[in-house]
Amino acid sequence: MTVGGDGTVRIRATAAPDTTVTTDRRTWDTFVLGVRAGEFDHFFARP
Repeated sequence: MTVGGDGTVRIRATAAPDTTVTTDRRTWDTFVLGVRAGEFDHFFARP
């Protein structure tokens, strides 16, 4: 993850280094809070 001087957040995956996801800092911080709160855990739940 890289944060630009204007607050732009850029994210790259090692598996696809030519692909970049761009968002703003506020949206990124909200996403991180959701991950920490377990809001996405159901995607990895085992039956």
